[in-house]
Amino acid sequence: MLTPDYVTAYIESWRSGEIILNEKRIQLVEWLEQDILTRDDMVFDIEMIDSYINFAEEKYFPLQSFQKFIACFIFLKYSEDDTLVFDEFLIYMARGAGKNGFISTLSHFFISELHGIENYDVEIVANSEKQAMTSFKEVYNVINGDEKLEESYKALKQTIQHNKTKSVFQFHTSNARTKDGLRSGAIIYDEIHE
Repeated sequence: MLTPDYVTAYIESWRSGEIILNEKRIQLVEWLEQDILTRDDMVFDIEMIDSYINFAEEKYFPLQSFQKFIACFIFLKYSEDDTLVFDEFLIYMARGAGKNGFISTLSHFFISELHGIENYDVEIVANSEKQAMTSFKEVYNVINGDEKLEESYKALKQTIQHNKTKSVFQFHTSNARTKDGLRSGAIIYDEIHE
């Protein structure tokens, strides 16, 4: 399997002592090296990975190495049928470490023409409306501060829709009754410990 430079660079930065990983991350790296990166029935969508990273860094901020590392596995697919290898991710980190910024860039990319999947709705769910709105407001502000993006999106206070893909980004509180009938491409639970 052709492994993206972002994955090898992250692993090498740990091996060289440039970054320190906790035991769970070390176990993850060892498992990936042994059981995933050695397989020939999977392929990283390098074009989609680069498209996401370029978009995030052009419209938002430079991504951290762990964000690029994780993004690669979001776009890892089985060669045979193009389905995703991983369809669930748990990112557990302290406040201020870049979680909401990562959520913002991914959510925006997923509804965009760059991702290219029509009606790929993204929902953020959190216990409080304030927390649920954190990434939504960031995407809303980026769109409303960019003339080109303003032409491509219908950005309202409760929903953001891409004009071409018809994909919608919105937020919800954790009230289960508000989730009936959703047909989401991605659901993001913000601060699940709550």
